[in-house]
Amino acid sequence: MGVPVVAYSDCTGVKEFVRDGYNGLMADRSRTEDTLAIALRRLMSDRALREKLGRNGPESVSEFTLERYRSNWVELIESITERPR
Repeated sequence: MGVPVVAYSDCTGVKEFVRDGYNGLMADRSRTEDTLAIALRRLMSDRALREKLGRNGPESVSEFTLERYRSNWVELIESITERPR
């Protein structure tokens, strides 16, 4: 959608496709300050950064297609249901 992501860096799933500074900003939850709010403020105040991260987003997740998702599930199911000969 061309919108940069802001997330915590320890967030399972999200950290698999968000690359800090490329298609979004990752915040370190373990730090004392509110890093998520800091990252959001950074995006709100920096139009060029928002646009750059937003442009990179679609390309960075292009491998996550519905066809690939289906294919991976079929392969997994077949691999665990195959009977030894």
